[in-house]
Amino acid sequence: MRLAVITVYIVLITFSFLSILCGTVSFYTTIVLYSATALVFLLVASVIIRLGKLKSVASNINLAIISIFITLCITDIALRYLVRPTAYLTYNERNGTLAYNSNTIRQKFNFIKIRFFRGAGQRGWIFANPVNNTRLLTKNEYSYTHRYNNDGLRNDSVPIAAKKNEIRFLTLGDSFTEGVGAPQDSTWPVLFQKQLANKVSDTLYTVINGGVSGSDPFFELYLLKGVLLKYHPDIVIVAINASDINDIAERGGYERFASNGEVSLNDSPWWEPIYGSSIIFRMVVRNVFHYTFNLVPENEEKQRKLKAADKLVDAVEGFQQLSKTNNFKLVVVLHPMLDELQNNKFELAAARQKIERDSIYTVDLFSDYQNYFNAHHQNVENYFWLLDRHQNSAGYLLWSQILISKLKEEKVI
Repeated sequence: MRLAVITVYIVLITFSFLSILCGTVSFYTTIVLYSATALVFLLVASVIIRLGKLKSVASNINLAIISIFITLCITDIALRYLVRPTAYLTYNERNGTLAYNSNTIRQKFNFIKIRFFRGAGQRGWIFANPVNNTRLLTKNEYSYTHRYNNDGLRNDSVPIAAKKNEIRFLTLGDSFTEGVGAPQDSTWPVLFQKQLANKVSDTLYTVINGGVSGSDPFFELYLLKGVLLKYHPDIVIVAINASDINDIAERGGYERFASNGEVSLNDSPWWEPIYGSSIIFRMVVRNVFHYTFNLVPENEEKQRKLKAADKLVDAVEGFQQLSKTNNFKLVVVLHPMLDELQNNKFELAAARQKIERDSIYTVDLFSDYQNYFNAHHQNVENYFWLLDRHQNSAGYLLWSQILISKLKEEKVI
């Protein structure tokens, strides 16, 4: 019996070690964490018992320690998989993933050549999806198929050469532009093209969806430089939201692109694997030590976001320089998250002022959404998935309609 227990424990330790190397922490890591901590307490207790000559109560002490840690372990697993306190879960955990995933943990073990961003199809500095691939994206609230072309984009393949009467739009952004939360035919770039097709004109409009889930403006700039300029877009639309601020705070700006052709992220605390393993530990870190969701102290969070916002503007200026050398029109779209609309506070307001100061044409969907919802007495929650927080098909349709209207006003189209 003892041999069987030891064997199971060794298997759990092995799985936990391999999982941490891959940046993934799951329930077996939780078991190892609590059992290993209990073992340390038992060893300390044995020393105290021996020095204090407490052999008469040794069994009671050991039983208490074991009982406490078994209770904590069961409670932790129940919190993660049954109670599911969303305030302490990552985006993927809220949407049904059974493990905590971290690219920064993977980077810590990069010396053994484990590549972060493998799932996203990272190719050196280029952040894109795996090419010629299909995947079923299943969340708690929806399930849609994503089909990717030869560039790793959720778009049909596009000929390199444009036709004489063709105007090409290229949309860049993260999961909102890729269209997470909607079927293939209801992403905002697809709906945008459908509305352009209804425009009475001899011009052929083509919209290329360059959105990649998990991306940010710096990755999008390098995707444009390294892959998508070959399509010679006439108009490039860069969609930005508040999550880009968090991404840049975690990843950095231009400095993330190392000279060896790889990407180097900002580091995370050494205790992140413990944070990923234990919901109880997360609660303590967040509520007692006042760390934020980004694993930094609250008093540092504002400074991180201010620096990240400045770097965001640097990325937009990089697009502007590229537009001048490659002769395309640049349009920046700032779009709100659900909680920003609910709380009437737009995190990109300051960044917008800096971007517009550089005479870059900017569309502010935050104010446009608010005006629409107020004028039509609509509830913002009808346009977003409440748990997933991405927009649904109705939200993406509204996005495309407002953008068409804005571009017509400015005679961009």
